[in-house]
Amino acid sequence: MEVVGEPHRSILPCNWKAGAENFSGDSYHTQFLHKSLTEIGLTGTFVSGANDVHITDCSGHATSMRRAGPNEDVFWGYPEDVQADFRRSDLTPAQLDLARSSLNSVGTVFPNFSWIQIKAKFDPDKPAAGILSLRQWQPISAHEIEMWNWLLVPKIASPEYKKYAYRAGVATFSPSGNSEQDDTIVWGSIPRAADTVFARKSAAMLNYQMGLPPADPLPIADWPGPGRAFSSRLEEGVQRTFLNHWLDLMERA
Repeated sequence: MEVVGEPHRSILPCNWKAGAENFSGDSYHTQFLHKSLTEIGLTGTFVSGANDVHITDCSGHATSMRRAGPNEDVFWGYPEDVQADFRRSDLTPAQLDLARSSLNSVGTVFPNFSWIQIKAKFDPDKPAAGILSLRQWQPISAHEIEMWNWLLVPKIASPEYKKYAYRAGVATFSPSGNSEQDDTIVWGSIPRAADTVFARKSAAMLNYQMGLPPADPLPIADWPGPGRAFSSRLEEGVQRTFLNHWLDLMERA
């Protein structure tokens, strides 16, 4: 992979853990927070029958991914010449199978380095392009961060594809990107709303039990990688992986 275009830096009014936790694998928000983008055709098609996977318990690291069916080659939406290069590479069979079936993936390398690999669009009437966004949540204070964002494309892709993918990436994940605007506005507004007089008086009961027994999804028994993998994205093990590791570090002598 190679960086395309200039890296982006933007100041956000939120705590650094908001972005890191969200990218650990917050799958609840996608079809609600980004609903307007789906309605106007600026997101990839939601694939029915896709295999959702959450990987947890990796020393604070966590990831979420969508995988296609057993007979589909998708490679994150990259063009055929890039897919062919994957097949010629020295990946292990398990790595190649993961790449072959990957529709998208998002994750956090503890503590504050994240990625998202997804098909992105800049025009509802044009095809999506596979992009990789790397970001670092750089703390300024407890209430402010500087977000660093790099867009990457496959080195062997054609110049035309790189240009096209960069445009799709900027339209999606950049200071003016559509998904970026949706995501970042709530990272600061959630704690602001939670700290209001109304929030204290309402005594709202929140459910933090998603993914805990007895509703805990069964782990994937033959998962070839590290950590524990669950065949569901409707659980909070990824958030607990991140926050529990952070708490363990904060409570050390």
